[in-house]
Amino acid sequence: MQMSKVLFAAGIQLLACVALGSTSHAFDLNGAWTTTPDVCDKVFAKTGNTISFRRDSDLYGDGFIVDENVIVAPQGKCTIKTKREEVSTMQIEASCSSEIMVDQERFNVKVVNDDTILRIFPSIQGSGGIEASFNRCKFKP
Repeated sequence: MQMSKVLFAAGIQLLACVALGSTSHAFDLNGAWTTTPDVCDKVFAKTGNTISFRRDSDLYGDGFIVDENVIVAPQGKCTIKTKREEVSTMQIEASCSSEIMVDQERFNVKVVNDDTILRIFPSIQGSGGIEASFNRCKFKP
């Protein structure tokens, strides 16, 4: 009788883990993001599974590429050190480097939907902060 109670309790715990685990998932930031989805093919080039910036990408808009814990922009590269997700907002701390400096950046990413995010930098000297909308680029196979 005691063994059946233990098995029942273990089964309930397993079911709870599966049920709770399936309802929460981290937002996938991987991919190419730009301020205007119509210019994806002018900002980025895709060869096989590799996405890169086109030579004159800055003429068409702002963008960045996320590959796991690395964020690449034309101005430099960031390595994500911490990422904390709460509801629809991620708080990110990254170590960023450009040709002239290395810096620690903190910013938030608010998920609007699967293909739209807001990148939000905290308040800067009395302003309400800086925010920019980005759209996920979808490439033809």
